[in-house]
Amino acid sequence: MFLSKTKYTSFIYLYFFCSFLFSQENKVKYFSRDFFLIEGTAIADSLKESPYDRLPISYKKVVREPVWDLSKSSAGLSVRFHTNS
Repeated sequence: MFLSKTKYTSFIYLYFFCSFLFSQENKVKYFSRDFFLIEGTAIADSLKESPYDRLPISYKKVVREPVWDLSKSSAGLSVRFHTNS
């Protein structure tokens, strides 16, 4: 009987202390890429397959395939944002 009472008391204490873990507020706000200014490309998004492309879609048949593959990389692009932290 003593062992089951100890288990029960331990469970109550564990439940009580763990209940505080769920009471924290979620202060993270998500902003989509449309909210930020993406720099490093002067091409309008309507002329590209993806907003992170480096070349317009019309260049796909003009440039070599390795060059086109490199244009799909977002290296060189930057995002400007401000934080209050």
